Amino acid sequence: MPSTVFASRVFTATLAACTLSGCTESTVPRAGPVDASVTNDGGGPDVAYARESSAGFAAAESSLNNNSDASVSDAAPEAAPVLVGVDDWDPTQLDSYDEVALQSGLGELLRYGRGAAAVDVDGDGDDDIFVADGDNRWRGTWGSPEIFLNDGFGNFTRTDLGISDTDTTATWGGAFADFDNDGDPDLLIVSGGYSLPSTLVLFENCISDGDGFQDVTAKLGIAPDSGLSDLFEWWGASWADYDLDGYLDVIATRRNRGPALFHNNQGTGFTEVGASVGLTLEDDKDYKNPTWIDYDEDGDPDLYLAGSLAHAFYRNDSGLFMEVTDSVFTQGLIVPSRMSFAAAAADFDQDGHDDLYLGRWDYQDYVLFGDGAGGFEFVGAEGGLDAALAHNDNPSEPYENTMGLGIGDIHDDGYPDIVVGSGDPEETGPDIIYCNARDRSFFRCTDLFVETNDDHKQTRGHGAVFADFTGDGRNELYWSLGGAGRYDQELIDVDSREVDKFFVRRTAAFAPTAWLRLQGTISNRDAVGARVTVNSGGVIRHFGVRSTAAFQSQNSHRHVVPTFGVTEAIASILWPSGIRSEHKLHAGVHTLAIEPTQ
Repeated sequence: MPSTVFASRVFTATLAACTLSGCTESTVPRAGPVDASVTNDGGGPDVAYARESSAGFAAAESSLNNNSDASVSDAAPEAAPVLVGVDDWDPTQLDSYDEVALQSGLGELLRYGRGAAAVDVDGDGDDDIFVADGDNRWRGTWGSPEIFLNDGFGNFTRTDLGISDTDTTATWGGAFADFDNDGDPDLLIVSGGYSLPSTLVLFENCISDGDGFQDVTAKLGIAPDSGLSDLFEWWGASWADYDLDGYLDVIATRRNRGPALFHNNQGTGFTEVGASVGLTLEDDKDYKNPTWIDYDEDGDPDLYLAGSLAHAFYRNDSGLFMEVTDSVFTQGLIVPSRMSFAAAAADFDQDGHDDLYLGRWDYQDYVLFGDGAGGFEFVGAEGGLDAALAHNDNPSEPYENTMGLGIGDIHDDGYPDIVVGSGDPEETGPDIIYCNARDRSFFRCTDLFVETNDDHKQTRGHGAVFADFTGDGRNELYWSLGGAGRYDQELIDVDSREVDKFFVRRTAAFAPTAWLRLQGTISNRDAVGARVTVNSGGVIRHFGVRSTAAFQSQNSHRHVVPTFGVTEAIASILWPSGIRSEHKLHAGVHTLAIEPTQ
């Protein structure tokens, strides 16, 4: 089918608005490449949009069928058939990043920053930013979770979308998911942490109808009278379709009780089922973030629960969970006081199998390299994870623990890198960024992240998220920072609030990348749990579609995919339903891959 070229970045899109809170389908003007607006039952086209320049998107649209036989947009750039950045990769010649939070509208507010998310909340085709604030409401003016809308070029505006201060005391993070499969990201906010007991709040996204986020906590069964959302020290949340019914479920962890697993009743409500499906954990074990990972590659998501005083690994057997902690951690963990503070899954060595990063408060961090059959190889200091450990009590050593954590592709080579936030609620620590050396090892590359303020290199880092916020085909990094109001209150004259960081790539070169977003039809619409393999002229890269992980960090679902200079790459997708499909990718072009229905 030939391309259709639009004369403007603004066109009209029709989408299903929030159905649960009474909104209806509406037609609204949309700026930019609104791939989320395409209505498809799996039997119709993929959709592609071409990048206009390094600063934005071209107003071009073309249709591709699901087996990718149709042509792409006429505006697709002609890239030289040279495999860029593969054999000639030189870790000493990597691009730098500049810190530009203030210039971008993100660096004005002091906060007790916690979790963060990169998500297109308003459906205009670019990623916005959510950031949590762990305030405990003792200051005269207090923070609250914020949403910053992106203009498509990396300029942000703080926007009130209906998230009330009264509902979100001491927010620790926000986990976005399209729980009702209506096409827009809804939001579960977890609050409490180390600040004070607080609540869970579920918001339905009604932005397209002009109603912002609507609180549906009580209506959908995540309510105080359920006995589960009474005041607790909630820590983290992550979505996955654990029973593969096509709807995303969510697990929420808390410090003083075992986790709560909420089963999604096909978008109409939630039922807490944790104990009934095998998640029986002791209370008061200081549980941290949950991480979904299909470690045995049987098609359903397994679960790792980080925690200070206990941690647990569960194998998912057709929707029932069996604890396998001892068989996974056969060599055990050296534990002076805490097991794991944050964890995240990624394919760090690009062998097609998920790995697990363990960030630890006061001892050695590890990458557990998975073999796809349930086994792991532990790699720590010998693999370049060389942080000076907080437990060593040596005042001459820097204070380098793992408090915050984010995982993303810094140089768009397909190998995940690691962002570590050190420090504690009272003391700052040095920023630590590990670049992936592509050989099951890592090296420090913090110096590539350039700041004009040297004092801002000692921080209290928490959530770190990656997305192409500027539309130039490269990942940028947003980093949420800040101490703790509880400690400031006790110490009287201390203010540990901080401004956040936003790093953009320092280069004018064309990015040999494409964008890919997935849309489920039989699977959950967000396609969380899908596995993607991209072949660019024989160069293979793997990634998965994931929910929140690390320190409540949620990366964009608009994936930046390296194409290494070839004119066409092939993305092979294994959907959560078990369906497989292939889709063509082109450098500079957005592709929305829609799950076929058969």
